[in-house]
Amino acid sequence: RGLVGSEMCIRDRSIGVLAQDMRSIIVNFQDGLEPELEYTLSVSGIEDCWGNAIATQEIVIGLPEAAEIGDLIINEVLSNPRETGSDYVEIYNNSNKIISLLNWQLATRDEGELDGGKLITEFPLPIFPGGYALLTESVESVAQNYPNSVINNFIVMDLPSYSNDEGDVVLLMPDEEISDEFSYSSEYHFGLLDDTDGVSLERISFTVATQNSDNWSSAAESENYGSPGYENSQTQTELGSEGEISVFPSVFSPGGSTDINNLEISYAFGANAQSASVTIYSKEGVEVKKLKSNSLIGPSGTFFWDGSDDEGRAVPTGVYVVFFEVFSLSGDVSAYKVPATVAYR
Repeated sequence: RGLVGSEMCIRDRSIGVLAQDMRSIIVNFQDGLEPELEYTLSVSGIEDCWGNAIATQEIVIGLPEAAEIGDLIINEVLSNPRETGSDYVEIYNNSNKIISLLNWQLATRDEGELDGGKLITEFPLPIFPGGYALLTESVESVAQNYPNSVINNFIVMDLPSYSNDEGDVVLLMPDEEISDEFSYSSEYHFGLLDDTDGVSLERISFTVATQNSDNWSSAAESENYGSPGYENSQTQTELGSEGEISVFPSVFSPGGSTDINNLEISYAFGANAQSASVTIYSKEGVEVKKLKSNSLIGPSGTFFWDGSDDEGRAVPTGVYVVFFEVFSLSGDVSAYKVPATVAYR
């Protein structure tokens, strides 16, 4: 419907607005836009044709620049979705430029030759520095399987045919130069996973070469084994290798109405692709709750204990010990013990 009485400003400088076909508008910037700057476009005072006010809308805009090889990189690949899922490829802007995805393509390889190039978009959709774009054929199926999905970063397109177990994801620039390429394999998944259906492969570091197999890992269980449209669960951290375990609060009240009801068990490690087991013990050393068993974790995250035992019963008041074990594929084991107190009020 038409826009009535709209006014737009950027940095307090009025700009011209021209109505177009009662469905869109053209905004005329008198001073133009500068490269590498992001602007917030705020639209307020809008009414529909029936006089109903529409809330103020804000979007970030900027002037796209020509991309160079490696500015956009492949960041996450799901080639073997669950039965109700859909393949996806996530790309990341590893530059300080605003880059338009107009006429970019995804492709694969057949016997070494580029094949199956598919247009990402025929519109000048921008991807900002440090931004993500999730390319898939079905927003609904991806969002259903990964509840934390950031669907504002999704782009629906026809994907090339990617084999479940191994293949090549090729990101092509508008001139068909290769910006990035990833030859994936199911062997890159975490070795202790029994089933990799619906488990994406995530890039660990933006600075390590894409084709380095050590730079890829299975997404963490805490993210339901995928992080579409947002930061990878296995993104490399700057933490020390010794790791840290902490609980909050040190005293909590399960089932209370005003106090904190769950114990937060937070972890932070410098390594990726590890599994963890978390067990709650009484102060006498009796096992109370097997909270997690061989759960694939990322470099950092949080588990929660609601104060129940393995039978679902509330534990008595007292001091308990959180026993946190971490296992690496090389066989290294680290163990941590942190106390926590249950106090009912």
